[in-house]
Amino acid sequence: YSKSIKNLEKYIDNFGDKAIFIDEANFYLAESYWNINDTANAIISYKKVLGYSSIDHLEISLLKLARVYYEDQDFVSSNIYYQRIDTMASGNDLKRESIIRLMLGYETRDISLAVNYADRVLLLQKNDNRIIARAKIIIARSDFDQGNYGRAAKLCDDIVKITMNKDGTEAMYMKAYFMYLEERYQETEDLIFLMADQYSSNHWIAKSFILLADVYMKLDNYYQAKATLESVIENHDGEDVISQARLKWQEIVDQESEKFDNNQSDPIIEINDFEYKI
Repeated sequence: YSKSIKNLEKYIDNFGDKAIFIDEANFYLAESYWNINDTANAIISYKKVLGYSSIDHLEISLLKLARVYYEDQDFVSSNIYYQRIDTMASGNDLKRESIIRLMLGYETRDISLAVNYADRVLLLQKNDNRIIARAKIIIARSDFDQGNYGRAAKLCDDIVKITMNKDGTEAMYMKAYFMYLEERYQETEDLIFLMADQYSSNHWIAKSFILLADVYMKLDNYYQAKATLESVIENHDGEDVISQARLKWQEIVDQESEKFDNNQSDPIIEINDFEYKI
């Protein structure tokens, strides 16, 4: 590969972009760099291949670029290349890879596009439960945010049947939230404790305990609500969830204080036929 790199670079330097075999030269230069783990130079040459009219080496160059950027979690770049693969893939395996990774690549960047790809993922053959759960949680999350609780609830039921991982825990949280909205407080509490016992995502379990504090507030159990939030604040690592728990704890304290003040009446002493307030 070192000899190949030397001779291919010499060819490109001597004849430039007008060389008859410039496409092949850049492609095999990229492959040579790739095989000696010089990813940076391989990327440069693969990108040059994309600029030529020949399609002989286009698909593999797009695939190498898409994969390296996806592994680096540069989803802005990987999405660009996977979208091109999606439109031209010659085989079902590449089509499948591009659709799944576009769904995941857009999950935190563009929820509407992520949902579109999730719908397509669910139409693929031979999906494993992990991919099915992720596709359905993306769709359910979008429905949840848009207030389409009916379809979101059905999707969550499907998800919790097949996984107890992060996606399954998020689905359980949504199910608990739907019960809370229906004022089924005891069932909400039971579901949250089941979730904490059997599911794996600390983030969503902590979020569910903040929801549990809301349940206790609805039942006028201020003490238990504060204790639940204090447990989240003391034991959870995620600063976003801790901040949410602290804000809710302060709201409860303020409500308690206001309720106490409203229940206090000014003492009155009767002297003769007059009333004097102290």
